[in-house]
Amino acid sequence: MKILVIGAASRLGKYLIPLILEGNGSKRNELILTYHHSEIDFSAMGVNPEDVVVEELDITQSSQVLYIMLKHTPPLTVHLAAYTNVAAPERDEKEKELCSRINIVGTNNIALNVAKLRGKLVFPSTDYVFNGEKPGGMYTEMDLPNPLNHYGWTKWYGEKRVLKWLSPDRVLILRMSIKRRPFDHEVAAIDMWTSAGYVGDIALEIALAIANFDRVIEILDQRKPIIHIGTARRSIYDLAVKLNKGTEKEGQVSKTTREKIEKDTGLKLAQDVSLNSSLWDREVKPQL
Repeated sequence: MKILVIGAASRLGKYLIPLILEGNGSKRNELILTYHHSEIDFSAMGVNPEDVVVEELDITQSSQVLYIMLKHTPPLTVHLAAYTNVAAPERDEKEKELCSRINIVGTNNIALNVAKLRGKLVFPSTDYVFNGEKPGGMYTEMDLPNPLNHYGWTKWYGEKRVLKWLSPDRVLILRMSIKRRPFDHEVAAIDMWTSAGYVGDIALEIALAIANFDRVIEILDQRKPIIHIGTARRSIYDLAVKLNKGTEKEGQVSKTTREKIEKDTGLKLAQDVSLNSSLWDREVKPQL
């Protein structure tokens, strides 16, 4: 199958693209990969650039998006392009504008043009569409988003634009939180909770959903096309310890609290944005 992957140079793209390229094992998919500013690191992916088509694309320009769509007519588009710096838009108006332009305008352009060509779209979203105030967390797909920060608002509005242009049988929104290994920071909160997972592990789940797009939609059976993908609920500190195990940073992360991080950074942080992934784990995935 021909698949357009927008934002191929992203953190998720590094792990997801090799999995999508391999397809179902009997026949490789035909991939068109786009990038903007950051070039695609094929060596890190373990992918031969001659096995894919590469295009530069600014998703904030609708005419560019339409041009790529018309040139390649992909039946399925995977939208990985995103502004993901949570802190910067809270401190800088220019960063806030850039975040909105990429996550809302860019996503709108992609969804609109996918719809024009009667294609299908996979759109990874985030646990930050929730404010973290639900007791015990474990947000389900039925819980109403209410983001705590600008990044979360832009991703939620991106979801809305996707659902505006595409019918429920032509889109799949996958909410998640991905982390690198080892953990990015030297300290981690003991009183903030998440269901985030290592990006390589989450990529395996996303690739399975992509490979079985039509079957996933069939299983959802008229329900809103949103699925939560994650791991067990745990504190950020416990997650950091898990991610650092077996790396050069094993045993080096220090404990801190949400209050101290907020005081040090001036940012307001969500306490518990853990996602309930039972729809995927217990109902959808076993039928694929």
